[in-house]
Amino acid sequence: MDYPDKTPANPKPRLRILIVEDDLVAVEILTSILRSTEHTAVAVGSAEDAIQKLNSDKDFDVVLLDYHLPGMNCKEFLEAIRNSENQKNNPNLWVIAHTAEQRADQIETLLAAGANDYLPKPIFPHMVVLKLLTAQYNTARYKTLKRRLTFLESWRASILKETQKDQEA
Repeated sequence: MDYPDKTPANPKPRLRILIVEDDLVAVEILTSILRSTEHTAVAVGSAEDAIQKLNSDKDFDVVLLDYHLPGMNCKEFLEAIRNSENQKNNPNLWVIAHTAEQRADQIETLLAAGANDYLPKPIFPHMVVLKLLTAQYNTARYKTLKRRLTFLESWRASILKETQKDQEA
């Protein structure tokens, strides 16, 4: 018996990921995992470089953020990007903080500061893939809702325009 092809007409969109990590070994591990998923990634070594990158390039979908960064801690970085122009231009930016410290209060602090998810260290490929699937689903959902809202707003505007024409006539 032949089964119909269940392959979607449009393949899943790939994510653009910004890796914010000062440890070169961790960068190499993350980039090798991401190569196998066919997502594209850019790595920077500091929070300041990441903020500059996010402000100059609005097309990132995900930030993989190390908890311990030189110069600016993770919480300060999250507050900076969530309160910046980048947030207005890319409100669906998904931030995954990764840390070896897995205390509940620390994770709660990260989530309250603006992280969407966290990834425990040591980094395992299947956990990275799972977190990215979650990010991919949520960013796609946001984009779909935004398209629907745009359509509804234009539809509402056209109805109001028609109503005004009828009232004037």
